[in-house]
Amino acid sequence: MGDEQSTADATRTFREARDFLLAYREDYETAYRDFSWPEFDRFNWARDWFDALAVEQPEVAALTIVEEDGEVNSLTTRRWRNARARSPAGSPRQVSSQAIAS
Repeated sequence: MGDEQSTADATRTFREARDFLLAYREDYETAYRDFSWPEFDRFNWARDWFDALAVEQPEVAALTIVEEDGEVNSLTTRRWRNARARSPAGSPRQVSSQAIAS
């Protein structure tokens, strides 16, 4: 691993910075004075943030498609993974259609 941060470390470090800003969102002076962006060797939004959230919250909407007619279809991470497993080469629209139909 060397000097690179692990995915878990990057996720934890980013979450701490985000949580600090949320905690002080109504206290601009403290947020401005005490916040600093975390420094990463590497940070991958998909792997280090969104994948971590998906594991922690598999029943939260991972994909929402709003159709031209206004119909809204949302998929949880769990349903999205199940649909992708059945159609690994499918586009998000094909996968979501299959998942919603099942």
